[in-house]
Amino acid sequence: MVADLSPGKRDIAGEYDRSAGRFAELADRLVYSHLCVPLAEELSGAQGMVLDVAAGTGALGRLLSRCVATDLSF
Repeated sequence: MVADLSPGKRDIAGEYDRSAGRFAELADRLVYSHLCVPLAEELSGAQGMVLDVAAGTGALGRLLSRCVATDLSF
């Protein structure tokens, strides 16, 4: 976890970290894998890197060869 977060954001990130594994498993299978496919297809022709801000489970980044994903929580 990033050390310079405010206490409130640190609490939110901590809670997400604790539940992220199960959330990612379900969300990727049921939602994100389907939503990310058309977006990844569009972005696959982009030149340079793609920046995924608030990447959540990282589903989009796993579909692109040149993607940097960032989120509040690991």
